[in-house]
Amino acid sequence: MNRPQHRKAPRTSGISARAIRRGAKRSASPRSLKPRDARLFDISGINWQVNRERILILGAARSLLMQIAHPLIAAAVDRHSRFREDPMGRLRRTMETMAIILFGTAGEARSAADQLRSIHAGVRGALHERTGDYRAGARYYANDPELLFWVHATLVDTSMLVFRVFVRELSTAEQELYYQGSTKIARLYGIPDSVIPRNLRDFRDYIDRMIYAGPIAVGDTARELARHILRPNVPMPTALGTSIIGFASVGLMPPKLRDDFGLGWGPARQFVLDASALASRMILPILPDALRVAPAARAAEMDAREPCVRGSRRWMPVSET
Repeated sequence: MNRPQHRKAPRTSGISARAIRRGAKRSASPRSLKPRDARLFDISGINWQVNRERILILGAARSLLMQIAHPLIAAAVDRHSRFREDPMGRLRRTMETMAIILFGTAGEARSAADQLRSIHAGVRGALHERTGDYRAGARYYANDPELLFWVHATLVDTSMLVFRVFVRELSTAEQELYYQGSTKIARLYGIPDSVIPRNLRDFRDYIDRMIYAGPIAVGDTARELARHILRPNVPMPTALGTSIIGFASVGLMPPKLRDDFGLGWGPARQFVLDASALASRMILPILPDALRVAPAARAAEMDAREPCVRGSRRWMPVSET
């Protein structure tokens, strides 16, 4: 929620700043790679296969909206960040941090998570007005494991959903493996096992319980923030991209939250979303990696194949919350 901090990291064989920002010039098949340095996720595993897809950006607004549907998170975001002025900047910095965690070495991932916790340490306060079950004066702090896990859960749930809708269906076994892999990130954030659901079924129950019987309650602050998420003040052609992301994200929202935010939806919009998803599943398999794969993933895959990355200055971005 403060401005992102950057520092030089030791020169190792992870992802270079230049490669993350521009993407690797060459791509490689995940199955052919043997990473030299330990990474949080195996390059041939389901977590890597899902997260490397650039199209996951279509769920960005969904995860943000689900996060701020929690009154304490909405209050923290509203009062400790420049979210209203620069929502896309916050999203960009969050994606940069996630790129390090998902595609960097295990050491880089730990460093990114440590810096994020350090920033969160100063984010605390109290609600100014009653929202849902929370009374005015209810305290929050960003490193609360329960709040951290809700943020994490929205990203995991959204990634799996977008992949299943726009790329291909995942078997139950693949979904279970993906969820179990995602718990590595939760533990990096310092979330104890007592907070983390044991398996995919418990995770689904947790999501439903949070939305339908738990603390999730869309208040006025969340609705105001939602306007900045879905209609940010950005120039063209960025505005076109954010409109597409917003449309897909609203369509993929849990219906109850969509209604609570007052976001319109109907059969015509659902038809467009379904048609777009069908077209995506047909087109993605024939696209070159340069268009399909996230630049950070392509850079990591190239780095895993080659002996070193020479002459690059490395970085470790940390997003605001």
